[in-house]
Amino acid sequence: MKPIKLVMSAFGSYAGEATVDFGMDAHGIFLITGDTGAGKTTIFDAICYALYDRTSGGAREGSDMRSQYASPDVATFVEFTFSYGEQIYSIHRNPRYTRISKRKDKDGNYKETTEQPGVELILPDGSAFVGKLRETNDKIIEIIGLDADQFTQIAMIAQGEFMRLLQAPSNKRKEIFGRIFNTRIYWQIQDALHERAKKCYGELQDNRKFCEMQLSGVRAIHKEDEISLQFSEYDVQPLMNELEQLRQAGKDEESLIGQQMEENTKRREQIREECVRGEHINELFRHLEQMRTTQKKLEAESALYEQRSNQLKLGKRAALIYPEENRANSCRKLLEESNERLTQYETTLPRARQALAQWEEQQELGKKAQQEQEPKLQAQIAALKEALPKYEQAQEYYRTAIRQEQKTGQVQNQLTKQQQKVEELQKQLLQMHEKAVQALHLYEQANDSFIAQQAGIMAAQLEEGSPCPVCGSTSHPHKAPLSESPVTQDMVKKAKQSWEKAEKEETKSNEELAAQKEELLQKQEELHKEQNSYETAKAQYELLKGQLELQNESEAKDQIHQLEEQLKDLQDKLARVQQKWQQARDALTQIVSAKQTEEEQNQRLQQTWKEAQNAFEQAIKAQQFQSVEEYGKVRLSTEQIQRLEQELTKYHDTCVRNKEALLQYESQVEGKEPVDVETLHRQQTELENAGKQLEARKQELYGINHRNQEAYEKLQGLFQRRQILKQEYELYSNLDKTANGNLSGSAKLDFQTYIQRKYFETIVREANKRLVKMSGNQFILQCRSLDKLGSQGAVGLDLDVYSLVNDKTRDVKTLSGGESFMAALSMALGMADVIQNTAGKVRMDTMFVDEGFGSLDDESREEAIKILNELAGDRRLVGIISHVTELKEQIDRKLVVAKDEKGSKVYWAE
Repeated sequence: MKPIKLVMSAFGSYAGEATVDFGMDAHGIFLITGDTGAGKTTIFDAICYALYDRTSGGAREGSDMRSQYASPDVATFVEFTFSYGEQIYSIHRNPRYTRISKRKDKDGNYKETTEQPGVELILPDGSAFVGKLRETNDKIIEIIGLDADQFTQIAMIAQGEFMRLLQAPSNKRKEIFGRIFNTRIYWQIQDALHERAKKCYGELQDNRKFCEMQLSGVRAIHKEDEISLQFSEYDVQPLMNELEQLRQAGKDEESLIGQQMEENTKRREQIREECVRGEHINELFRHLEQMRTTQKKLEAESALYEQRSNQLKLGKRAALIYPEENRANSCRKLLEESNERLTQYETTLPRARQALAQWEEQQELGKKAQQEQEPKLQAQIAALKEALPKYEQAQEYYRTAIRQEQKTGQVQNQLTKQQQKVEELQKQLLQMHEKAVQALHLYEQANDSFIAQQAGIMAAQLEEGSPCPVCGSTSHPHKAPLSESPVTQDMVKKAKQSWEKAEKEETKSNEELAAQKEELLQKQEELHKEQNSYETAKAQYELLKGQLELQNESEAKDQIHQLEEQLKDLQDKLARVQQKWQQARDALTQIVSAKQTEEEQNQRLQQTWKEAQNAFEQAIKAQQFQSVEEYGKVRLSTEQIQRLEQELTKYHDTCVRNKEALLQYESQVEGKEPVDVETLHRQQTELENAGKQLEARKQELYGINHRNQEAYEKLQGLFQRRQILKQEYELYSNLDKTANGNLSGSAKLDFQTYIQRKYFETIVREANKRLVKMSGNQFILQCRSLDKLGSQGAVGLDLDVYSLVNDKTRDVKTLSGGESFMAALSMALGMADVIQNTAGKVRMDTMFVDEGFGSLDDESREEAIKILNELAGDRRLVGIISHVTELKEQIDRKLVVAKDEKGSKVYWAE
């Protein structure tokens, strides 16, 4: 990966857009120089942010990089174009930040809005990668071949970061390598082994708990017995034998209880059968006693039912008189109803006659009112209808007057505008005239000056005694002088053209003014004509309006409608009165006729009632009743007769059935005696209680035996499982201790550290290739051997310095500042090589080195520059971030970063 172009906008200390053009084929070393805090490292931060959405140090997110110097309307983004092999890619990324909205709100103000984070990846073919934020980030990592941590270790050599790596203790170095070389999988294997061993130990403990829990559930066959079963870690057979004996004793006890329950069941069945037979016999004796009691009651009621039988006979005789009685009552009722109607007719007849007289009077009054008012109303209606066309004519005059008034106003407006136009043209004509006069004056003045100038020229050529070409005189006492301001013929020509142009414009304006005045006269005549038309229409309207009573045709039609309604009401009222009179007359006639008919009917009903009453009295005598009163006493309704018949029949049937049942029960109990079933019930209850106790004991034994059997079977499985768990725990416990460096007496080197140590040895080997040159064959780095690491704490990644001069080894922390920088730089370059080789086909053609050169002497600095030049070659680009003055003299290509109160700027030095 090699940068081509970097654009930063409102990013970090850069207020506006800052562009760094690296070039398409950039290589070699260049210096990024500037004051401390100017924004040098921000350039690499921008590259890291564009690629990975985070800065190089990882301490700040993209949202934290919004420039404090930026204007509210300036967008924050980074655009990074780079090549990878022969392909060119471009990334545009912006963080979440707050800016001023481009649109106003409803109050007309610009409010703050939040810009959401976004990224766009342009592929080599010019198309944009399609995907969400996370998918685009993954695509960029796929292209580069490195994640953010690996990229910052390879592409950015920061003095402080690698100085910490150089001097870090083993455990800190372990964290760094774990992140860079992704050795977490080996730690995961360690952790998995530890968790597996821990799980096996936990399962062993659970197994013991389950065994003890099963043993605690084992119960004795009898409550008074005591058992004590203890878990044994080594020998479980005696325990299982004791459990087997307990199981067998429980089975024997359960069998004995079963036999006792069978005997109890047989005896209870015998007692139950005896109870059933005894209760049946006792039931027969109870029914016999009931029948005897009922027979005595029936015999006591015989006299009562004999009386009811006689009552029924008399009632049936009286029932033969019912038809005659009903006929007499019906005739009497009809006669009473006729009498009531006659009484009503006597009351309603005078009222009907009075009503007819009142409506006759109302009818006469209505006819008189109609004769008086109808002619007047009809005359008024006719007059109004005759005047209707005049209303329409008056309205038409009114509309005409309105139109003429509007038209007059329009013409008046046109006339006013025309007058204004004429006045304006008159002003323009006056100006044109003054302009023409002035132009004529200028032309005449120029022409006179030109002629005078020609005379002066000729006069200047005259000699005394020579003839004048104009007048021929040979004496020239008064020669025309030469003009101090010469006028050319061209100037005279232009002045004449200006005068002629002004004169033409004056003539044109004069002609236009005449035309507009003519049009003004026409408008005045048109206005006079329209005013006359308006006055005529208005006078016609006022004349016709004075002849009409109402305001308009609508009011006239309303008046006609009202008069027609009054006429119709008058006619309808008379018709209603006449109708009421006719109705009153018909009602009177109907009442008189109905009264006469009812009087005839009443006479016939009186005769019929007398005949029916006589027949009723004869029927009473025929049934041998002495009087109507006697008949009334024995008289029964149909329902009463039916009820007496039913009661007598029921009594007779009950007597027969009870007699038969009495004889039957007497024959059934013959030779038998009542049975004492209470004693039998007590025996049955005692047997049932004994059976319940046996059942409870059986259930108790079943629970004990089932629990003991279950405990026996589960303990067999648990003991077998325990043997397997012991073997697994021993295996994984040893693996756990080995992988995590916890074996007693050995160096605490875990699996992950072992793998990291291989990387570490490779890094040191690659670092020494450069360090031996930079140090002038003075010293190299060396991994501390395992036999010197000890057995306490995290070890395995410790670093020493080996002196090639005196053949001695010392701690890396004893290096001086310059030596530490050279060692740290060598370590950084070595790590970059290892990471790049580990990542496979990754091409990282760019590297930044941040500070540290100030601690080197001249010779060491030159050697470091030489190594970096070799590292760059003709393919790689190496940027050194430093403010050391000597580097400015040693490195020709410089990227200058300057900062003032408005923010930072960046440019290539000439």
